Amino acid sequence: MPENAIPQVPQLDDAVVGKEAGAQMLATACAARDAFYATLGAMDADVLAPLLNPAFMGGPRWPSLRQA
Repeated sequence: MPENAIPQVPQLDDAVVGKEAGAQMLATACAARDAFYATLGAMDADVLAPLLNPAFMGGPRWPSLRQA
């Protein structure tokens, strides 16, 4: 297994669309997202995020406390 591979966990919807079809849909969606972001500029592999939620340091409660 490659170092960056995401382990596959059985999902409830595997029975609905099938594991192979689900993997293909995920790959297609990820490729479409990456293609869109590439139109906005060069992408960087690093992700920058605050170590502590800004809302806890006097920042706005929204959208900081809105958990995705």
